[in-house]
Formats: sequence, C-alpha cells, structure tokens
Amino acid sequence: MEIKDEIELPEWMKPFMVKQVNENLLKNKISCSAQIEISQSQPKVEKGSAIRCNNFYDIAEWCEKLLNKADTSSLILGLDLDWPNAYKSVFKTKQIHVCCGENECAILNVANVEVIPKSLALLLKHSNVTWLGFNIHKDIAKLGKDFSLAVDEVISKIKNPEDFAEVKLSCYHHWSVKLVIEKGSGEPEDVSKQPDIEKLKFKGLINYTNTINDCGAVCEKLLKIATFFPKDSKFVFGFDVEWPFTYKAGPGCGKVALIQMCPEDRICFLFHVASFKSLPKTLVLLLKHPRVLLTGLNIANDIRKIGKDFRIDVTDILRNNLTELCSLANKKLNVSQRWSLDGLVLNQLNLILEKPKDVRISNWAVDRLKKEQVSYAASDAYASLAVYKHLKKSKSPNILSLLH
Repeated sequence: MEIKDEIELPEWMKPFMVKQVNENLLKNKISCSAQIEISQSQPKVEKGSAIRCNNFYDIAEWCEKLLNKADTSSLILGLDLDWPNAYKSVFKTKQIHVCCGENECAILNVANVEVIPKSLALLLKHSNVTWLGFNIHKDIAKLGKDFSLAVDEVISKIKNPEDFAEVKLSCYHHWSVKLVIEKGSGEPEDVSKQPDIEKLKFKGLINYTNTINDCGAVCEKLLKIATFFPKDSKFVFGFDVEWPFTYKAGPGCGKVALIQMCPEDRICFLFHVASFKSLPKTLVLLLKHPRVLLTGLNIANDIRKIGKDFRIDVTDILRNNLTELCSLANKKLNVSQRWSLDGLVLNQLNLILEKPKDVRISNWAVDRLKKEQVSYAASDAYASLAVYKHLKKSKSPNILSLLH
C-alpha cells in the first residue's frame, strides 16, 4: 500500500476551504452591526507584526502579561485558530492567534503542546476579558476539546457585537481574521454561514434482549450466519459496551451491563446482560468465532472488562478478533492521533455523533433500558461500523435477510 506524504483534503471539506480562500482574497465586507473582513496576508516583520510564541514558556510569559492587564482593566481580544498543515490531524489546533489591539497580536504555536499554560487557561476564563472572532463560540469550544478545558462558562459569556460602540482589532498574519466591529443596523449577509452538519443516528431495527435465553437464541442465529462467510472474509460488527457510571471501586461496581453489536445499517443487536451471572455460551462462541471481527474505539479494554466481569478467557478474542479504530485511522491517514469516536465520525463521515452526558453516565444496569439509552447505544455501535467501512472502503452484507 502506498502511503502519501500529504493527505488529500476530504471532499466534504473542500467547499469550505475554497469559500474561505475566496473570502480572504476578496476581503468581503458584511454591512451590519458586526463587520468582518477576512483578509489574507503574510506575516510582516516591521512594526505591527505578530509576536510569535513558539514554546510553552514563551506562551506562558506572554499570557501572564495580558493577565496582569486584565486584573486592572477590561480587555477585548480577538481570537482565531489555525488548522494543521496538509490536514494531517484536523482536530488538534496548530496555532492560536490572539489580537489585542490595532496592529498588535500574537501567534501562539501549540502544535506540540499537550497541555496549555495555566496563564492561557486563566486568560480564556478571566472575568475582565471579552473574546471576539469569526465563529468565536466554536473556536473556544474547540480549544476546550483539544486541551481538556472547561469552557462552557466562557462560551455563555460571549457578547453580541451590538454591545460594543466601536472596537478595532487588526492584525497581519496568514489565516488571520481582521475584525472591525462598529455599531450599526441591518442584518448580516449569509456569506460566512456554513451548512449545518447532519447527525449520525442509527435508523434501522434494534434487536434488544435482556434474558439469557433470548440472548442465546439470537447469538445462535448469528453463529450460523458466520459460518456462511468464506475463510478470506470477515463478519464485521461495530462493537461497544456500557456499564453504570460510578466513582466507587471494587468487586461488583461498574460491571458490564450492555453489549452492542452492529453488523450493518439495517439492524443492531443490544444484549442487556446487567442481570446475567454468566454470558450465554453462544455469545462467547460468537465473539471468538474465526470469521467474526469486532471493531470499535478502545475495544481491547472493553473485551478485557467483559472477560474480568464474567470470568471469561478472552486471550483468543484479543489476538484474533479485534480491529482498533484508532490504529486503523492513523494507519490509513498517516497520522498519530488520539481519536474520539465522535471525532472520527466527523472527520471521516462529516456527521455529528451526539453523546449527551446525561445518557452516557446514566444507569445502564436498570431492569429495562429507556428509549434514549437504546438509541444512544445502537448509534455508538453503528458509528464504529460506519467508520470502519469508510476507512476500508467496504460494504456490509444484508444480515437482516439472512436472519429471516
């Protein structure tokens, strides 16, 4: 397999890229209360050029100076993020561009920073600092995701441009956003709005079982289907597990409650094993079957937990039946990235996988799952399968027809 040095921009991203470049070149002006001029120009070395902070300590020192100013007076700062070169890792911010006055700005290089300096985190949240920018709420949310910051409060305090009489923030660096915010009237032209991204949600049949007999019977059918597959092909399942969220540790706490297996977009199997003292023999045989392949994120740890919770030897499963999505994506894209499942779904499928916290940490060990839990679980397993199929450029067989 030939591995290219540069990754071609995904088709779904090209329209956005072309649109951004055109805006930069044409210097579009939006006649409204918030005028945004997108301009493209190379960094200047004369007066008014950006300060470049290329390491952790330079970033910390520069942000510390702004923090001292913020402690004594209110600051209005412009914010813009740069994306990694050649889109080799599209979910990690490469540079943070902060504009703090006319012809005055800084470029913070965070490409190789795992944890941002405390001074920058405090600056983002400072009560005397107001952040402005192009899709500013999305940029701050992205910083929160990239560097594990709690930014909900920051986003909630973002003000409308109408709240300012006049603010000018101008800077001159590649991919910068030049902001001229003036009090005015009229609605903005819809030249900068990107189309809404659709959500990934499993829409097929969900086969939910919560008794040993029913679970065993379904797995018996799936075992028969697995035997139909040739030796050189695999019966692929998007795979995931859920268990009750708990801060406790020790035996009996956080035991696997649900096993999700999705072989295609028309059917997903949810085995609610919360009340099981042991797993049905046919389910164990299915997981170990030589034609079966399970794919998901952090899937080896999920299998180890099943083995521990139900006292099953999972050595063969770990060795023969798993494909880790993170490793597969990094190999195919020639990157080294710690992916999340929703990140992979957005990157590869241009879809949003919603993972509401109240459902994610809900009680999966109840007698019968709620509708939102069932939908969440099926969508997670299906997402793993969909990403796998996209990376492998393969199609799923019609499993639903074989079951009947």
